[in-house]
Amino acid sequence: MLASMNRQLERVYPVLVTLSVVVGIFFPATWIHFVSLVPWVFAIMTFGGSLNASFADVKRIVTHPLPLVVCIFLLHVVSPLIAWGTGALVFPDAPATIAGLVLIFVIPTGIMSLVWVMILNGNIAFTLTLIVVDTLLAPLFVPLALEWIVGSKVHVDTLGMMTGLIWMILLPSLAGLLVNHWTKGSFKKKYGLGLSFFSKFGSLMIMGANSAVVSPYVYEYGQQMLFVVLIVFLLANVNYWLGFAASRLFRWDPPLTTAVMLNTGLRNNTAGAALAIAYFPPESAIPVIGFMLFQQILASLYVRWLNGRNRRLAQGLSDLRQTGSN
Repeated sequence: MLASMNRQLERVYPVLVTLSVVVGIFFPATWIHFVSLVPWVFAIMTFGGSLNASFADVKRIVTHPLPLVVCIFLLHVVSPLIAWGTGALVFPDAPATIAGLVLIFVIPTGIMSLVWVMILNGNIAFTLTLIVVDTLLAPLFVPLALEWIVGSKVHVDTLGMMTGLIWMILLPSLAGLLVNHWTKGSFKKKYGLGLSFFSKFGSLMIMGANSAVVSPYVYEYGQQMLFVVLIVFLLANVNYWLGFAASRLFRWDPPLTTAVMLNTGLRNNTAGAALAIAYFPPESAIPVIGFMLFQQILASLYVRWLNGRNRRLAQGLSDLRQTGSN
């Protein structure tokens, strides 16, 4: 019954994502009380996702680091440079808006990508490794990139950020890998489905809580946001296709292609919003807040596209094998 409910939830998940974001924005009181639970829910989701990987998977990724290096290069060099170029072209007299655009596309990949990759049976070990490496490098990458590209010196609470990332990502990931190794997969068989079910509901709560947090800013900058959000939307699409193009260039398999495409498209917008609101002029927060409004909705559309593509590839491979056997 739980497996059937999980499949049904996956089918309507994109719709629920949209509803969570909309409810969070227009009825923030519904979700705002759950903000304090976000780190704990993230930790449980990370633990559940890491049960699908093994130390052998992580070792294979670390010893063959090309996909990892390519993804980090796209995330922290190519993507922010495209954002800066677009901002300089479209908003030449608005340096604060340009800084906000660059900030969006220089922050680490989003932890929520793990949920989407799990739904599509993508490369979970790669996603976990990338999330851990990318977020641990963030205190170095983000300030340097912002200073290099837009000349903004940003003070980041490195110790606080590192501590939070260790508790939310690193330790739960190691715990999941260890449990999976010690139990030889039996823990996953017994509890994996329940944790997967929890992760989907937990992710909806996180999206609703994040939307509730930015709700006041949506009302404050509503009129200014429309054109900026359109530019952010176009840049977000470019990031997904950067990941897909890189995967095609190196001829990576569908699970890795899925993981690379989603991880280059999704960003940790919670960290981006915190940085924008704390350290930048108000205009810089507008692109970040706009990105938060549609990031998960856009991700759900690409997940549908990837799901159809992966099914067609699997069917084509099956037909090819059947033809060969005949």
